[in-house]
Amino acid sequence: MTDPRSGPHLDSITPKSGGTGGGEKATLQGSLLSHVVTVTFGGSAATGVSATINQVDCTTPAHPAGVVKVTATDDQGNVSNPVEYTYK
Repeated sequence: MTDPRSGPHLDSITPKSGGTGGGEKATLQGSLLSHVVTVTFGGSAATGVSATINQVDCTTPAHPAGVVKVTATDDQGNVSNPVEYTYK
């Protein structure tokens, strides 16, 4: 990872939990997000990623129940800090 000030930074995710089947809309809030191209939930890629400077909208992938780390990666390969999401 490069200098954290040059890559995406996540502050929160809404909602903080969802079903194991995925397919639910999620919104990540943070900074330097406009170049985000990939969001992963516990290593599984989200779909429908749409980014602005302070927000990323996406659709959750299916995943077994439990708490996972969610990260965002920009077009330069910079990976954000993780936020937690709970699959129920």
